[in-house]
Amino acid sequence: MKGIYISILFMLTANVLSAQRYTTEIFTEVDVTEDVVYGENATVLFQFVEEAKLEELICDVYEPAGDEMEDRPLVLVFHSGNFLPPVINGQIIGSRKDSSVVEFCTQLAKRGFVAVSVSYRLGWNPLAATQAARATGFIQALYRGIQDGRTAIRYFKSTELEESNPFRIDSDNISCLGVGAGGYIVLGMVGLDDYSELLNTTNPATKFILDLDSDGIPETAMIDTLYAGDIEAKKLAIAPESILGFLEGDTLNYPNHPDYNSDFQLGINIGGGVGDISWLEDQTVPCISIQSINDLFTPYNDLPLIVAPFDPVVNIQGSQKIGEYQESNGINQKWKDFNFFDPITELAITNSVLADHPYYEGVFPYAQDPNSLGIHEGVVIDWWDPEAMEPSGLINMPWNMAAHPNGGTYHEVALQLNENMSAEKARANIDTLMKYIIPRMMISLELPITSATHEIEKNKSSLLLSPNPMSDYLLIETEKNSINSIQIFDGRGKLAFHQEEINASQYIFDRLELRAGIYFLKVQVGELMFWERVVFL
Repeated sequence: MKGIYISILFMLTANVLSAQRYTTEIFTEVDVTEDVVYGENATVLFQFVEEAKLEELICDVYEPAGDEMEDRPLVLVFHSGNFLPPVINGQIIGSRKDSSVVEFCTQLAKRGFVAVSVSYRLGWNPLAATQAARATGFIQALYRGIQDGRTAIRYFKSTELEESNPFRIDSDNISCLGVGAGGYIVLGMVGLDDYSELLNTTNPATKFILDLDSDGIPETAMIDTLYAGDIEAKKLAIAPESILGFLEGDTLNYPNHPDYNSDFQLGINIGGGVGDISWLEDQTVPCISIQSINDLFTPYNDLPLIVAPFDPVVNIQGSQKIGEYQESNGINQKWKDFNFFDPITELAITNSVLADHPYYEGVFPYAQDPNSLGIHEGVVIDWWDPEAMEPSGLINMPWNMAAHPNGGTYHEVALQLNENMSAEKARANIDTLMKYIIPRMMISLELPITSATHEIEKNKSSLLLSPNPMSDYLLIETEKNSINSIQIFDGRGKLAFHQEEINASQYIFDRLELRAGIYFLKVQVGELMFWERVVFL
């Protein structure tokens, strides 16, 4: 045990939280070490007719500036982008420099984590003429991503022992967070630990096996370890013959840090899916999963993955199925035992009803109304400068001038799924996700409490409310100290009332025109924070 379970987390009923490491941003600045090489391996990006090329695997490391703590929890963050670079994937995003990835890493570092933005090998052809070819390209790209993710874990474990731990990490306390395609990688790292699982899928069966001789019986695996290497990327793999687009003699996997294991303690998926739900049957690493219930590309339940130009790739399982499996195998039991009660959890419960399934602890169904174009935008967490030049140089124009293949500019096309795009909009959504992620991360990683447990226990019941439920007025009072401020949030987490500078031990709240329903009361008393559920009749 690295510490006791967190028994006090922000926004929990009748509990109190003062500022502490991990739950709040206690550091103001972040140090970033860029272009750290964590390994090298064979890439097929742009190499469809000649021998695969060797590619350096790069990451950026974010650390809290001025931090003196040793053995800090490590979070690896994997970007989105459909396993292709920006522009080529038809998007503005798709690299470790994406605004959302930088924001996650910065916020985590300010909370006291070491966060790493990880690049991984890209390359496949989503426009292939047949479904079988698209499925083959996709699973091979995902497989390489899983290999690279595990390589990154082993690299940081190697630095702890071989390089005197330059990043001061705790290698027994590692989380992996993935956005979009990065979510697929994280879920693959969580579930795919044996090659046989690629051959024995269930939704549907044999979906990663080809019928090359057209006899109606699939016989050729889309991935063969003789070509692609082992799932850990620990062994050299040289193609013994030409097949599946690879040439005889191609080196398609180079060993990286083979003396270390690839174990990690928590997965976090934002907008991704699992290659096949059967991969989770022997799951041991818990995974928080956040996804739009109206996701246009990755199915929320169990349907084909869709990419432009909207041709199906292969059946994928999303957050609903992931939640069902984690519920059935008890992988989310620690979170259930904690009995979370806060506005964000209540929102997840409400959205589960909208998604027409029970609430699975650890799954946050994301639900928002469609934009003015009638499009469900999904989990919007990115922004960009429309006048910035595309960084790769593939198009020597800014985003708001570069022509998109589907018509309009890249900026205009991107706005269809991110109307009124802004840093404020994205950060507000990221803030919601972090409020769901961080408490569960604290429990899974058994992070120690840094504020005084005794002081928290002593103040547990020092906030009094009457009556509750209430019709017109609510009396809020403390046994000691003065109330600084009061905020009331509705069931969707939207601020409904705010009063500052009360400076009294009692306050009478007039309901005014607030509708009947469940609300959440946040009261600041000195350095202490109280959360209570209030029912308006």
